[in-house]
Formats: sequence, C-alpha cells, structure tokens
Amino acid sequence: MEICAGELIMAKFDLVLPPTTKTSESLRSSGYNWIKAVADSGIDNAMDAFRKIDKKDLCHSKRNFVLHIEGRKVSEIPTQFTFIDNATGMDMATLQRAVTYGSNTNHNNKDIGSFGLGLNTGTTAFGRTVTIVTKTKDSDKVIKAVISLDLFEKTGEYRYIFDDNVQGAELDLFYERMSYVTDDVVSGSTITVSSLDQLNAKIKDLRKSFFSDNGLKRIFGKSIGKEINIFYKYNDYDAEELHEKEIPETHHI
Repeated sequence: MEICAGELIMAKFDLVLPPTTKTSESLRSSGYNWIKAVADSGIDNAMDAFRKIDKKDLCHSKRNFVLHIEGRKVSEIPTQFTFIDNATGMDMATLQRAVTYGSNTNHNNKDIGSFGLGLNTGTTAFGRTVTIVTKTKDSDKVIKAVISLDLFEKTGEYRYIFDDNVQGAELDLFYERMSYVTDDVVSGSTITVSSLDQLNAKIKDLRKSFFSDNGLKRIFGKSIGKEINIFYKYNDYDAEELHEKEIPETHHI
C-alpha cells in the first residue's frame, strides 16, 4: 500500500501497561552507584529547588544539604539514610508528581533533573521504602509520601501512601532532622531510604566515598560552598562539611 505524505492512517490498537513489580524492580538495576544516587536523588533536587528561591530571601541565605547516615557501627551496613535540605519544600501536587515514575513537567535548561526518574530510581536502587516529608513556606502543615516497593508488589499497582497533615512522633522527627540544616525551619524536605536490601557497603566506606575527590567534589565542583553547602552526618555526631580539602579526622571512625 502506498502512503502519501500527510495521510492519516487509522489502526486498531490495545493499551498494554508494563507489569508494575517487574518495571520498578528493573529500574532498581539502572546503574546507580552510591555517589550517583546521592547526587541524583538528593543534591540535584535540592539545587533545582534552591535555584527557584530569590537570592535576597534571608530565610534561605544558607542553602544546606545533609546526608544523614544511621547505623549501629561504622564497620556495619547502615540501617537507613536521609537526605535533608532547607530548600522550597513541596506542596501536595508537587509531591505527587515527584514520586511518580517519569515526569511530564516542563523543565527549563537550568534544571539539573529533567526526566523525573532520579528521585525514585536513585533511592529505590538501595532500599525498598522511601519516605518523603516536606513543608513549604506558605503552609504550616507538614506533608508526607511513601514509596513502598512491597506495596507495589502486593497490589500490582503503583500505589503510594500520602499524609496531608503529619503529626506526633513523625512531625517531631521531621523538625529534629531539619535542625541539622537550619535554625529556623521555614521550608524544606527530608527523604529517608530504609529497608536497605541492595546496599552492601559499610558506613565507614560510604563516608570515604562521600569525601573522595572523585565523587561529589568532581560532580558538583565549584557549586559546593557557593550554590549549596553539603554535609555528612553520622548518627548524632557533628556534621562534616564536604568542602574540606582532606577527609576530616573524627573521633567515631
């Protein structure tokens, strides 16, 4: 059959959706290493948000990001890790878009993350549960979303858990974590990755890779200390700044 230019061809078709569990599990194997996950799922998103804030906004004069590692001993694998920033935070509509695989949001050429996959794939590459707690400047409420691969598997659907008014111990924990990045919590987010079934590195090795010259320093270069301040924190010990030329000596390593 000869088809002329501009001719509209109509055909029957069926909508075939990819299997939820297989797709989400496959995306976990998309090539993320530890540093790339921290960069794409944490720092990239924070920097994009910070760039939307007016530089004259005194509430965000210090633009901080903390990687908080939790675990029993530095010689063991962590129990969970959290990305913390004092950027713009998210309202519920933005949060729902953020946890959805793929993004239909129009990004400008200044945005680092453009495809809406970094948050999901970078975090679930190492853990089966991702909990995002966030607050915007315009709201007194703290909201939450949970990505659970076990829930995807159980239901066979991309089902997420949302809470539009976090209370109690979860609220206290949010403000405690936010105190690591700011003295006055106006807005910001915490992203906690737990059920770490695919993270096999010891805490002391994760710390070394965090401060390595071939890691985040190479990825973000001159942005560190200018566009964003990046810190490492283990349990309740003082945070250590990435900007240091050498790996800081600490009493817990």
